[in-house]
Amino acid sequence: TGAGISPEVAVKLEGAGVAAIDIAGAGGTSWSGVEMLRSDKTSDGLFWDWGLPTAVSTALVSRSVKIPVICSGGVRSGVDLAKGIALGASLGGAALPFLKAWKKGGSKTVSSLAAGWVRELKMAMTLTGCKNIHELRCAPLLVGGKTSDALCAFGCFPAGFVSRERK
Repeated sequence: TGAGISPEVAVKLEGAGVAAIDIAGAGGTSWSGVEMLRSDKTSDGLFWDWGLPTAVSTALVSRSVKIPVICSGGVRSGVDLAKGIALGASLGGAALPFLKAWKKGGSKTVSSLAAGWVRELKMAMTLTGCKNIHELRCAPLLVGGKTSDALCAFGCFPAGFVSRERK
């Protein structure tokens, strides 16, 4: 719904037999916000930032379950995709940049955007010394700002460094 997935919900989903979890974190389209716009009620934008931010939800959920985690919600570049994978995601997802590319120039523009994302992902991997996606998922991280604060608030990680341990 664009509000992220908590580790507790992720564990329940895995237990129910779900094959993968799409984070759809806060930072992308908020479907509760969209529904508020569609209704006659006003919320003064209260629900646009509701939920767990994508990076926080990705880091927490990927360490709580064994099934693939898809990082989505505000992913806007190959670098964002690299960050999501480094936080533990198996895959990434995005809609807005590709819808805008389609509107601008159809399939050729979408293909060009995707190729640019691949270049950015490869550059991020080169800069971190990672030869493949698995290495990127296991690379040490330095996390700062609001993301670090949130991960520390959940009691999962020490300030700055994110452990690579997974269930």
